[in-house]
This record gives sequence, structure tokens and C-alpha cells, in this order.
Amino acid sequence: MDILAPAPAGAPGEVRQEAPGAPYRLMARRFLRHRLATVSLVVFTCLVLLAFVGGSLWHYGYDVFTPDNSVPPSLEHPFGTDATGYDLFAQVLRGTQRSIEIALLVAGVSGAFGSVWGAVAGLYGGRTDTVMMRIVDLVLIFPAIAVAAVLAGNVAHGEQSWALVGLVLAALTWPYVARLVRGLVLSLREREYVAAARSFGASIPHIIFRHILPNAMGTIIVTVTVNVAVAILAETALSFIGFGVQPPDTSLGLLVSQNQTAITTRPWLFYFPGLFIVLIALSVNFIGDGLRDALDTTQSGRRA
Repeated sequence: MDILAPAPAGAPGEVRQEAPGAPYRLMARRFLRHRLATVSLVVFTCLVLLAFVGGSLWHYGYDVFTPDNSVPPSLEHPFGTDATGYDLFAQVLRGTQRSIEIALLVAGVSGAFGSVWGAVAGLYGGRTDTVMMRIVDLVLIFPAIAVAAVLAGNVAHGEQSWALVGLVLAALTWPYVARLVRGLVLSLREREYVAAARSFGASIPHIIFRHILPNAMGTIIVTVTVNVAVAILAETALSFIGFGVQPPDTSLGLLVSQNQTAITTRPWLFYFPGLFIVLIALSVNFIGDGLRDALDTTQSGRRA
């Protein structure tokens, strides 16, 4: 037997290199096993495309009057019209666009700021950790909706009211991300690669952004995904009580609020915006479940 012949595949002592991208393919397979998450991803993608592309293609604008007043759903007006002649389909598309923009802004800002805050607190420890986490606790004790209503009511005016509402909600939700990341960092900071980085004189920002946050990214992604659904519902609540997006712009919560009195006479004005809120919230929650399973290396069971 030729001793220089290559060892057969799988032979003891053989060093096998993992193909580039293999972990991502494995995560994709785990995600696709979660049927509800897969369907929800398709639904959410369709809603995003419908809101951001369909609105510009639809022949009625969300702020344009039509000669048809209080018309029930038809081929001309799929979601009907309100008492002033606004096409509800165009308004729902605009409202979906604004609600998704607010939710993504909240998730992005709260996820980024909360992750860095929690990573710094967990990595430094000691008095720094104590002070930073007491600030987190202080923010958490405030009733979020009440504080958001007061702040948004004072700052959310004009065309950029949706962005200001999003920033207000982000300012009240980042502590949840910070607490989660801080707990994870307390275990990650004892790992060998962090100790090695410290021994080579790496700075705290380098350790956080190069070693800590990349290894906590799975948890952060799942948390941010859940925050999207939370932000959708929070924006809906604010708009419902009149402290969210302001006319002439609109959002799904504002549409529900404006049409709540028509639920018995013109129910389409209330139920269609409400249906879109439910679809967005449920689809994002199921996507979060699928991401959690895909990023969980201990997950071996098959989800229905």
C-alpha cells in the first residue's frame, strides 16, 4: 500500500476544512424547517413590497379626494372609501409604510444603542456596571406608553412626525436590549479569545466590536426582531390615542383611531387597517421564532 496515498474521506486523524458559508447554509436550513417562520417571512416581504412599491403604482394617492364617498369595497376601491372620499387601499398602503418605517427605526436605534450600552456595562463590571444598570432600571420603571405619549405629543409635528415618534419609542425600549446583552457579556468576557485580546493590549472598543458583539449577534438579532413587533403595537397605541403620526400623514394606528366610530356602519374602514396590524405583528413574531431556532446550536428537533 502506498504510504503517500491520501487518506480516505472520514479517516481518523484527517483534518477536514469546513466550506466557506457552511454555517450560514446550516442556519438557513434550520430556519426553513420552521414552517410558520418561512410563511411569515414571505407574508412580511409581500407587505413591505406592497407598502413601498404598490403605493407609488396605485392610481389613487393617500391624500387625494375621489368623487366616491363611503363606497364599500369594490374593484375600483378594493378597501372601499371613507366619508370624505379617500381611497382606503391607498391610505392603508401609506399607513403600512409609515408603521414599518417606525418599527424598523425603533428596532435599529434601540438595538444598536442597547447592545453597546449592555456590552460596555458587562465588560467593565464593578462600579461602572452598577451605575449603568441603575440608569437602565430607572428608565424601565417609567410607564412606557404614558411617557411616550407625553414626549411624542410635544415633539411629533409636521412631515417628520413619524421619525420623532420612532426615536421616542427607541428611547424607551433600548434598556430591554441592554439588560439582555449585559447578561450575555458577563459570560462572554471570561472566554479565552477575550482574555487573549486583553493580554495583547486591545482597547475596550476593539474588544466590544471585534469580539463581544459579533459573538452575541444571534441573541441581538432575535431581540431586535421582537422589537419590530413591539414597536408596531406601540405606535398603533400612540396613534390610537392621538399622540402618534399626525395628519395629513397617516399610519395604521391612526386609521384605526379615525375610523373606530364607523365599525357598525362602514366596518371596512376599521377592519382592513386592523388586519394589516395583525399580519405585521404576527409575521414578525414568527420570524423571530424561526431566527431563534436557526441561531440555536443546541436545537436539534424539528419544528412544525
